[in-house]
Amino acid sequence: MRKYSYALGRFTSIDPLWEMYYEWTPYHYCMNNPVNLLDNTGGWAAVWPVNVHKSITEDAAADLGLTDNEIEQMVEGNVEVDEDQKNQYKHAMLSQDDLEAVDGDREAAIEKADKKMKNFIETNINDFIETGDFKKLGAALHTVQDQDCPSHEGWQVWPSGDATSGKNIVNTVVHTLGDLPTATENGAAAERKSKIKTRKYIMYALKKRKEFLTNTERSSNGGDTNNEKQNETN
Repeated sequence: MRKYSYALGRFTSIDPLWEMYYEWTPYHYCMNNPVNLLDNTGGWAAVWPVNVHKSITEDAAADLGLTDNEIEQMVEGNVEVDEDQKNQYKHAMLSQDDLEAVDGDREAAIEKADKKMKNFIETNINDFIETGDFKKLGAALHTVQDQDCPSHEGWQVWPSGDATSGKNIVNTVVHTLGDLPTATENGAAAERKSKIKTRKYIMYALKKRKEFLTNTERSSNGGDTNNEKQNETN
């Protein structure tokens, strides 16, 4: 068990596996990258929430006739959304900027963010339907999944400022632990709900993609038929 000083914003005991990280101080946490890494057991620092979103997406896509490459693209697009921490509506959360833009009116900020979130999901799904780009579908699924995450519930506000400050390290770790399915009492139920919803979105997108391709093919064949009839008439 490691001890953490809230006053200093630092750990006061060494990492039990510090010998594995010779280039880092024994007192580091997640190689000084708490935004993208998590070490909740004192072992190897693990990437988060990639594993959570990855497992939900892969499980939801099982037995839907997708290739490994298509699923990998979907996961890749899903994970990439987490690199954008400025636009918190993509994570069903608010940023400090969202609140400041409406003079601190939380309800107004939520209304604006909710519209942006729904538009982000719809736009990426429509892009997938028209192009077949599974990364676009994955991006939409990330936001869909975050809506059911306990640590995102109720349009929480993501802290601004230096992610490595003592306060934000604590906030980030608490939030990250909340992303894990077993972290809260209803975490497992939230994960199951998210998998079911994710699967429904994938099935819907695949159905619409198939319809789009069918309609496109029909339009193309219809155009060829009309040209042939015109040639015969001439």
